[in-house]
Amino acid sequence: SQLEDDVIRDLRVRLQELRMKESELSGLYTEKNQELVRIRKQIEDVRGMIAGEIQTQIDMNKNQLAIILQRESALRDLVGRVTAEKELYPQRTVELERIDAELSKLQKTYDDVVDQDMAAKISVASNPEWAVTILDPASKAARKKTRDYVRMALGPFFSLIVALGLAFFIDNLDHSIKNVSEAEETLGMSVLSSFPDTEGK
Repeated sequence: SQLEDDVIRDLRVRLQELRMKESELSGLYTEKNQELVRIRKQIEDVRGMIAGEIQTQIDMNKNQLAIILQRESALRDLVGRVTAEKELYPQRTVELERIDAELSKLQKTYDDVVDQDMAAKISVASNPEWAVTILDPASKAARKKTRDYVRMALGPFFSLIVALGLAFFIDNLDHSIKNVSEAEETLGMSVLSSFPDTEGK
């Protein structure tokens, strides 16, 4: 990146300055001079930093190269698939042309059927005479069963039910007092005496 390039350039400039300073001091002092020793140590440190930055850039470039190689492999696979599909295009084109021809035939057949149907409708409308053909003649007449035994069996039973219902209904219509308890309940008074039923002789 631009930042890493700037860092390496600054380190190189720093290294160049330290080398110039070292050359000036080496002409004035001996090898055991503390300032000269310190400058040389700084030079080694800067060299190590430059080497580390360069190694970092090399590793990053290797990683980017690996990513690029993976992308290249994926693109090659994609190109292979596209090429294989491209080789199938002529066969697919022939198949599509065959399907189009079949569709054209079917459309023509459908149009002919529609025209024939319309002509038949017009012919029927213009000729009102009908030709009737009997496919299955009628069978001979047969007598039906005149007695229904189920109704005959259930008739008395239903008649008895209707009679009982009618009797209960007529009994409910009679509101006359029939015994002593009904008289006391209706009048709200006690019965002192009653006349026995007498039958005319």
